[in-house]
Amino acid sequence: MSFHAARKAVVSVVLLSSMYVPDAWAKWGCESVGKVSYRIGTAYEHAGIPAGGSLPGQVVATGQGLRSGEPHVLQCKKGVITFDHVWVPVSAGDTRPLTIGGLPSGLGLKVSVRRKDAEHFRYPSATHWNLDNGWVVIGGTPVDVTDESVHYDIVRVAGPLRFGRLDPGVVGQSFATNTKGGGRLAYETLEMAGVVLQRPACGIVVDDLHQVVRMGDYGVADFRNADGATPWLPFHLRVSSCPYPAGLIARFTFGIPSDATPDDPQGFALPGPRHVALQLATADLRAIAPARPVVLGALGNGQRFTFHARLRQAGSPIGGGRFSRQLRLMVEFL
Repeated sequence: MSFHAARKAVVSVVLLSSMYVPDAWAKWGCESVGKVSYRIGTAYEHAGIPAGGSLPGQVVATGQGLRSGEPHVLQCKKGVITFDHVWVPVSAGDTRPLTIGGLPSGLGLKVSVRRKDAEHFRYPSATHWNLDNGWVVIGGTPVDVTDESVHYDIVRVAGPLRFGRLDPGVVGQSFATNTKGGGRLAYETLEMAGVVLQRPACGIVVDDLHQVVRMGDYGVADFRNADGATPWLPFHLRVSSCPYPAGLIARFTFGIPSDATPDDPQGFALPGPRHVALQLATADLRAIAPARPVVLGALGNGQRFTFHARLRQAGSPIGGGRFSRQLRLMVEFL
């Protein structure tokens, strides 16, 4: 019995020793113990980014990524660790294009990671850490990201600006690969917030909004034609500022519902003359009814919207008189 007991003791010692041979460290080069993520653009989620008028290379927004996650992301024993910092999707260059609806927005992202206020690396790049020259720490050496912070610049790049909400989601990621094993471990993520790229405001020249359209003097004979109306007179509303009109519409609403004449729902009632209404139309002579919006394509700086006005018979008999008529006008760029 004592012989068998001794034999078992020897076997157990051999097995115990085999757990500590150096080759066993290989499969534990690094292991993941946590992750860290940084949210880009949170400072602009409500206010948006005013990028209009910027030139390629110009910084239009800057800030620090909002951090969440663990202070220790990896536990490593021996080996040379390569840290790969890549854009998602992978692309070359230090500026990652930003998109709106999957299309280029005209903006790009630059990211640097700092450690204790000194730049540690930039995206995309690779850094290394050699653990082969030191002692093996029981339990492994932690990869500590406590002192790291992410700083970003959103810059104007070549191409037209597209306005709207920047596509949110993962834009960058960091991986660690150890020569002693453990695989390629993801430990850091950059996530873009849903920031709106604001289109610069558009407007109409103030003096044009307060203009006087002189309709002229007419007699009853001037209404004796197929339209029962006087000739069209053009008037214009000039655009004071609209640097990026592409994709915008301009909506014009003349008057309010009570401006309509009962004899002609598309006419504006006039004080003075009897059975005569004011009629408005677009440049292509589409009728504009009181309080009914008319939608046109937006125009750029200095261009003008053309409208027409005329007097039209709205019942019988026509009675003479003079009039001065103010119209409320609302202009919206959408």
